[in-house]
Amino acid sequence: MRGKDATDAEISAAIHPDDETVAQDEADDGTAKKKKPNKFVAFLKGTTKGGVHTALGVDRAKAAAGAHHARDRLGAVRTKPSPATGPVRFPARYKGRKGHAYITVTATTPALSWTSKIEDLDPAWTVSIGDLAELKKVGGLGWKSKIIVGWATEREIADGLVVKDRQGHEWHLTSILERDELFNRLVAMGSQMWEAW
Repeated sequence: MRGKDATDAEISAAIHPDDETVAQDEADDGTAKKKKPNKFVAFLKGTTKGGVHTALGVDRAKAAAGAHHARDRLGAVRTKPSPATGPVRFPARYKGRKGHAYITVTATTPALSWTSKIEDLDPAWTVSIGDLAELKKVGGLGWKSKIIVGWATEREIADGLVVKDRQGHEWHLTSILERDELFNRLVAMGSQMWEAW
């Protein structure tokens, strides 16, 4: 069906538009325009990133001097992706030292232990899963710092876990990228009745 005022040429142009007309229409709609990055935000992000790197360097120096809080923040900002690990080995730090937390299920009683070397058969400490009295998730950085550092560096922030046994002994594992997985495994394994608060 043909309109009263349209000619054959106008109908043909509407059915088969040329590329130049389509490009001009898209530019008019704003769909072809790219948004320019905000220079102020880029400057702010770059400046913040430099400050974060400086603060992390100062933390390493303070930790070497023995500062407890600086030692707990070591490794919280991950520079490399997490290595592929199984459900029993979790890269973690203890007192600032790199190592691994292990869940051992092949022994007579399941246990959680930490060692600084993968091949080391003599861990720094071991606690039976049945003796666990409290598990507490802690942040690698404060929540404000976590937001700023994550935004500026575009890196993942690793958190920590405090493990306490029935005798009152306490171990503070830090920089655990798979902290929630370790927590879930420990809660699921024991025969304890856990209370969330």
